[in-house]
Amino acid sequence: CHWLRCCRNVILWQECYLSFWITMGSLVLSFACLFIPWFFIIRWTSRIVAWTLFGPWMMLVDIHYWVPMENMSEEDRIEEKEKARKMRKVVFKKQIEEARTQKEKAKKLKQMKRYIFGKFIAKVPVLKEDRHWDVPLAESSATLYKPKPLPLAEVAMMEAGYHRVRLPGQQLEGDMIPVVQSTNTTEAPIGQATKKHAKSESDTAAYTKVGSVVVGAALITYFGVPLLASLGASVFGS
Repeated sequence: CHWLRCCRNVILWQECYLSFWITMGSLVLSFACLFIPWFFIIRWTSRIVAWTLFGPWMMLVDIHYWVPMENMSEEDRIEEKEKARKMRKVVFKKQIEEARTQKEKAKKLKQMKRYIFGKFIAKVPVLKEDRHWDVPLAESSATLYKPKPLPLAEVAMMEAGYHRVRLPGQQLEGDMIPVVQSTNTTEAPIGQATKKHAKSESDTAAYTKVGSVVVGAALITYFGVPLLASLGASVFGS
């Protein structure tokens, strides 16, 4: 039933991206089948493959591969077969272990999601599977949402996580004990300068504020510290 809905949505252009690429691919293949001489290509491809794989130079393969095997003794031949069998066994065992590990990880991840989220697990379909379509009315409209740019001070507060709560999703990470994947709690990159802030506060104004803070701290340190030291000496000395 789900696949029928998906096929119906593709045919009726409800899945517009997938329908577009299928249509374009069909058009390209139709032009290719119309103008490309396929009979000529198939015939010469078959000839080249036959001449390459079944030509007289294949005798070199016979000389350098099969003749040395025929000239081996029975013990050497058995040893080579045993070595090849062991190599195949090692490769096959490694593939089995990898497949078993992937299966165990998938099973463990599924059980951990069921244990952590329980009934709140939701499967998000990749393609549209809606039974009924939501057709917008003629008088309906939509506007582009543009978030209001924030000044640098508010962006810094967001970076610190002030009054901001973000709920994590259902993606798990970790091998032994999977835990919920952590997400960024801010739109500002930590340890990097922000590039999006309010136009009311320009970069020059921000640099001026930072520079004034640095200059003020330097002046207080240069003049205030000796003054406080002398004042303390005069008070405690008397």
